[in-house]
Amino acid sequence: MTAVAAISQQIWDMKYRLKGPSGEPVDKTIEDTWRRVARALASVEAEPARWEPRFYRALEDFRFLPAGRILSGAGSGRRVRATSRGCSSPSTRRAATSGGYHGPRRP
Repeated sequence: MTAVAAISQQIWDMKYRLKGPSGEPVDKTIEDTWRRVARALASVEAEPARWEPRFYRALEDFRFLPAGRILSGAGSGRRVRATSRGCSSPSTRRAATSGGYHGPRRP
């Protein structure tokens, strides 16, 4: 099992660990969460068996950390609403609040 700080373990347990209807953990370890997410991501590929290990390798040891909605929802069987809200740079946010940002434009 990957060594993480106690607070990180607690946050994973509270927010991202898949649990059953009565609260029992389905994901026993963080690696189980990575496996679940990798399997869900690979499931939409033409060759899931080829992609699952690749996605897992990207996730393991926190090499790539998807958004919380992905970690908690992928492979859970629950419908998770994905948005791009909050996905902006500070300069874009400043422009948006000052009225100077008008969204993406085509060249």
